[in-house]
Amino acid sequence: MGFVDKLSKITEAKWYKVMMPKLYGWGASLVIIGALFKIEHWPFAGLFLTIGLGTEAIIFFFSAFEKTHVEYEWDL
Repeated sequence: MGFVDKLSKITEAKWYKVMMPKLYGWGASLVIIGALFKIEHWPFAGLFLTIGLGTEAIIFFFSAFEKTHVEYEWDL
């Protein structure tokens, strides 16, 4: 079983489908908080941006291995 096959199996797991929407929210909220801190010149802005963007990068990496959604032609 190759690396891509293993990643594809992970993306089909139930825990993955439950956790990924939560990770999207957490990553996005950290990026927004980091941007706010950066705009206001508050401390820890870089830390929030790094953690948030790192989380988003991991999410996008794994989502590349998800199966494509089937589009049905309901008008037929």
